[in-house]
Amino acid sequence: MNDLFTFYSKLGFNLSRNSEEYFTGNLINKDNGVDLSVIHTGETHRLNCELNGMFCQIIPNSKININEVKFVKEVLSRSNFLKSNFPNTFLQILLLNTEIAE
Repeated sequence: MNDLFTFYSKLGFNLSRNSEEYFTGNLINKDNGVDLSVIHTGETHRLNCELNGMFCQIIPNSKININEVKFVKEVLSRSNFLKSNFPNTFLQILLLNTEIAE
């Protein structure tokens, strides 16, 4: 797995790729209604969450290259919010094979 698009796909995000480096997508926890959305423009990367109109950023607008899977994995593996609201996805992040990126 050598890019963020593949990484998020393996986590179950419903993604739409607009170009080689631009994609958007989301993942909804059907049990509690929390919606994670990712936007990668090639220059910036953002991961937001929303529930009942409340909004927070897990990864705020950051300059992240599309190949920086290791960095994003590290940030997400430390997220208590993700661990609490998406336990299966959190476990996948910890177990996901990122040998190419590492």
